[in-house]
Amino acid sequence: MCIRDSIYVSIDLDVLSVDEAGKTPWGNGVMKWDDLFEILRYLHENFNVVGMDVCGPKEKLWRLDEFEKGI
Repeated sequence: MCIRDSIYVSIDLDVLSVDEAGKTPWGNGVMKWDDLFEILRYLHENFNVVGMDVCGPKEKLWRLDEFEKGI
């Protein structure tokens, strides 16, 4: 068994583009949901993710719930 580095993941949904997450008062990034999910998949496969938090509008969090069911 290989012991992987343990990490904690913190996500702020304002990294997502306006088209993906809606406009925020402090500006948006350019990332798409699929990009974010690809990064999370990589982290899940290559690290021991000990926890995660997400900051963003409640109505957008269902996308992460759907993603989590698939990993």
